[in-house]
Amino acid sequence: MKNRLFKLIIPILFATFLTTNVYSNDNPKDTKEIVVNGCESFEHLTKTDKAVLLIHGLGGCPHETRQIGEYINKKGFAVSGIRYPGHGTKGTVISNYEWKDWYKTVEDKYLELKTKYDTVYVLGFSTGGTLGLRLAENYPLDKLVLLSPFIAVTYKWYYILPPEFYLKTVGTLIDNYPSSLTLTHINDPVARKEYIRGETFSFKCGRSALDLIDLVKKDIKQIKSPVLIMHSKNDMTTDYSGSEFIFKNISSENKKFITLEKSNHIMTLDLEKRKVYREVESFLKND
Repeated sequence: MKNRLFKLIIPILFATFLTTNVYSNDNPKDTKEIVVNGCESFEHLTKTDKAVLLIHGLGGCPHETRQIGEYINKKGFAVSGIRYPGHGTKGTVISNYEWKDWYKTVEDKYLELKTKYDTVYVLGFSTGGTLGLRLAENYPLDKLVLLSPFIAVTYKWYYILPPEFYLKTVGTLIDNYPSSLTLTHINDPVARKEYIRGETFSFKCGRSALDLIDLVKKDIKQIKSPVLIMHSKNDMTTDYSGSEFIFKNISSENKKFITLEKSNHIMTLDLEKRKVYREVESFLKND
C-alpha cells in the first residue's frame, strides 16, 4: 500500500518541482545554437541511386540515428542524418522552435536528396517517426521506416491521468528543464551511459509534438507508401498502442509490424539494435 501511495504522488511532486526550478518561463531564453559534441548532423553520400533520410527523436539528436546510419551506409545506401533546430544544443535554445520548424528541416532535406538520388527512403525514430508520417502524407515516399514512433506517451496506472494531460496543464507553467533530470530509456547499461543529447528538454516542444500528432492522426489514411514499424512492448516513452494505431489506419498495402521484447524506447542503441538494423536493411533492399 505504501508503495502504491508513493507512486501516486510522484507526478504531483515532479510537477511541483518543475514549476519552481530555474528553467521556468520567467528566465530569459538563449538564442544562439551551440551544438553539443556528438550531436552534429552527419552524411555519407555514397555514389549510389538510393539514399536514406534519418530523423531523430524529440529532445534527442543525430546520436540516436548515427549507428544505424553507418550500418545502412555500409550496405550500399547513401545516408543523411539531420538535426532539427534547437535540438542537441547547449542552453535552452530548443524551446525557440516548434514542430513546423522541425518539419521544414525534414522536408527541405528530403527534397534536396530527391534531386540527387533516384530513390529516397525515410527512417524516423520516435518523434522523427511522427515527422516521417507527416512527410508521407504530403509526398509518395518510396519507403518509410518507423522505430518507436510517437503517437502516444506510455501510460502507467500510477500516473493517475494520461501524461498528455500533465503536459497540457501543469506543463504550461514552464518551458524547459534539464535533460539530466529525465530518464534515458535504454536497457543496455553501456549504451545508456554513453547516450548523448542536448542540455535541455522542453515541455513547450512536447506540446508542439502533440499538435503534430493530432494532425498526423487526422490525415493518416492518406499514407500509401510501404511502411515498416518496429516497437518494443517495454517502451517506457512512447506507447506501443500508437504503433498499432498506425498499422491499422495507414492505407499502405505493403506494411509490416515487428514487435521487440528486450529493448526500451531508444531501440537504435539498445539490446536488440542488431536485429533492428538487419530488419531495416531487409525491408529497404526487398522490392
